[in-house]
Amino acid sequence: MTIDIRASRLLSKLGELMLEANGLDPKKDVTPLKAEFDVQALGNLVDKRTDAIISGLVGSKWAEAEKKTDFTVLPIEEDKVAYLRQRLPVVFPVKTPAGLPSIKAGVPVVTV
Repeated sequence: MTIDIRASRLLSKLGELMLEANGLDPKKDVTPLKAEFDVQALGNLVDKRTDAIISGLVGSKWAEAEKKTDFTVLPIEEDKVAYLRQRLPVVFPVKTPAGLPSIKAGVPVVTV
């Protein structure tokens, strides 16, 4: 499995922790690709160069992407949020708001 993780240190760490919280070893179970920006990561997902991305959820590129491929925003369960917060206290649980292109409202995710 490949996963696009933003090149920023904070989002790279969040990506690693999210994988660990779901029982994956970031060094063994995935091949990370480093995307400099969310748009690049989303493009890699649309072009099937990666299997998953860790990204922000805003912008018109999401609406464009939905026309080209199917994707799902995975919910983050409460126990996973607790795991993330213990290791990275700047993480907060939120739900996706209404009105985002291509994304269901009310999906539990995290923000920093």
